[in-house]
Amino acid sequence: MINKMKTRSLFLMAMLTLLVGVAFVFNACNKKFDEPAVMVDPKLTANRTIKELKALHIAANGSIEEITEDIIISGVVIANDRSGNLFKEIYLQDASGAINLKLEANSLYNNYPLGRRVFVKCKGLAITDYRGLIQLGIKAFTIPGTPSVEGILPSAIDNYVVRGSLNNAFAPKVVTSLADLKTDMQNELLGNLIQLNNVEVIRDDLKKTFSDTSNYKQAGELRIENCSKDISLIIRSSGYANFAAMKPAKGNGTLLAIYTIFNSGSNSNRQLIIRDTSDMKFNNLRCDGTNGDYNGITTLITIADVKALYTGATVSAPGSRKVTGVVISDRAAANLVAPNLVLQQGNGLPGIIIRYKASSHSFNLGDSLDIDITGGTIEKFSGALQINNLDISGTTVVSSGKTITPRAVTNTQLNASIDAWESTLVRVSNVTISGGTSGTWSGNTIINDGTATVTHFTRNGTNGATFQTTPYPTGTVTSITGIAGKFTSGTTSTNQITIRNLTDVVGGTSGGGASTLLNEDFEATTANTDIALTGWFNGAETGTQKYQSKAFGGDKYAQISAFSTNEAVVSSWLVTKGINLNATTGEVLTFDSKAGFANGATLKVLVSTNYSGTGNPWATGVTWTDITSSATLSPGLSSGFPTNFTASGNISLSSYTGTIYVAFKYEGVDAAGTASDKTTTWQIDDIKIVGN
Repeated sequence: MINKMKTRSLFLMAMLTLLVGVAFVFNACNKKFDEPAVMVDPKLTANRTIKELKALHIAANGSIEEITEDIIISGVVIANDRSGNLFKEIYLQDASGAINLKLEANSLYNNYPLGRRVFVKCKGLAITDYRGLIQLGIKAFTIPGTPSVEGILPSAIDNYVVRGSLNNAFAPKVVTSLADLKTDMQNELLGNLIQLNNVEVIRDDLKKTFSDTSNYKQAGELRIENCSKDISLIIRSSGYANFAAMKPAKGNGTLLAIYTIFNSGSNSNRQLIIRDTSDMKFNNLRCDGTNGDYNGITTLITIADVKALYTGATVSAPGSRKVTGVVISDRAAANLVAPNLVLQQGNGLPGIIIRYKASSHSFNLGDSLDIDITGGTIEKFSGALQINNLDISGTTVVSSGKTITPRAVTNTQLNASIDAWESTLVRVSNVTISGGTSGTWSGNTIINDGTATVTHFTRNGTNGATFQTTPYPTGTVTSITGIAGKFTSGTTSTNQITIRNLTDVVGGTSGGGASTLLNEDFEATTANTDIALTGWFNGAETGTQKYQSKAFGGDKYAQISAFSTNEAVVSSWLVTKGINLNATTGEVLTFDSKAGFANGATLKVLVSTNYSGTGNPWATGVTWTDITSSATLSPGLSSGFPTNFTASGNISLSSYTGTIYVAFKYEGVDAAGTASDKTTTWQIDDIKIVGN
């Protein structure tokens, strides 16, 4: 009896187990395994808005406010580090505003994906601004005695930052005008995800990549504008972004971006940061009606036809048209403003001034150019006709070294035909020169050929012509070649001729034309390699760094930096080949410089008359004179690079004779384990020496 009962019990237990198993299997078959676990918000309540939290930062310029109250904010993640364009930071946004949250951790997008609600317990944290952008983090002393706000350490993140629900919707703040961002005096939009409609990358930047992909990983800048072209903003991208090497979309459309700032006040630079390239929905035709592919424009319009379109009022240039011609102006001598060049169609044919939107260009005297004039305007400035508002990217160098034969004229003929011959090359013979400043070319001089007079104008001042302080020749000058033009001020017009450089002046009993003794633009060097020019010296006195050739935006230059060398002293020399001054007078040195991530590393300009041209320039017995104080150097930026190079101005070498050498000496510090690094990146370009 006991055995039967035991058997029955075992049977019932087996059946029960089977039924439980079947039930489990049945339920398991209906479970959606591809459905993630539901994340819910924690039992926390925000007691301040982000705008109210930011209001606690009552000062500026990096002041720090520690938070001692039990403040809780809540926001949705609108930007993280998934693309590499942000580093150890996320942006949170609520209905009132947005803030940058610093977290000392990588791959934050895993825990903080876009759309995740996050609660931040702020007591014990600190708030500050970095160059105008308010940030939330932890107060630290990474430099002894100097407080700063840094990222919350990984071990402490969960004490302050509580993750909540996923996939929360967040809408960008639509900005209807770029000008609104420039006048956002209360900075309420800073840190927010914003939306701009009907914008595009400016044409000059379409050939750029988002940022630098070299070993330096320098941040890149692309400018965007609206169709009225009345204002532009910068899209700034990290060299570590996974889209750094990509080029931007060419069309027009909608842009989503985090709105940020660098610096404040009149020196502020409003910047945009995209999360990835999908934030740029530029799928429409551009403002000029094209798709941004400017390489296929083949319809030629003559300069004469362009000039005929101007009937007294500014007119838009015809679309999908190009002009061709030879550059008859000389940017190296700087007797024309940097954005301009003068283009002549051919011998005896019309010419016209071309003005670019960029602050300067790289086209040289004798370059044969194809210039797309789409989007430009035909207008007069101070009496001179020009095609204005052109993008450099629309200009192609067809060939170089071309010449235009100047038209032989008398001053009487020139005065009578100045409108027809404007912006063309002319030559006047047997002239005398008078006027000017102390017998130099500076300012206005009078050119007299016995039949009449015309005015010659030389740009003077810091950005003036390289020959402005050079005495002009006396006596009868065999010939003077220059660009014909007219300058109008109010109701007064002055007919004039403008020389390109001093080789345009032949003869005379003193002064005379100039010789180019050195002209190095580094275009013949190989990018990303140590510079090796015939007759030049490039070497390290202390450390291992040498000057390298670098390229950006189609321009090559010399670059040096102590960054990431871990060398206690970085002392490097770039020395020109020998320059003989015995056959010239009034020699002048000019060059361009740019300083990025400036933090104290210096660039010195030195001259030696006893360096042999071989061996170490710092060897015993070699003497160098420091002429740095005579040069204008780039003021630099502490983050990133200035947009343009800085011209050195004219540096007189007239006190030297014989053969000289010019050295550019870099001095920096990048000692391992210290916080006193001096690693400024210096760039040098267009080194020239001219003499009479």
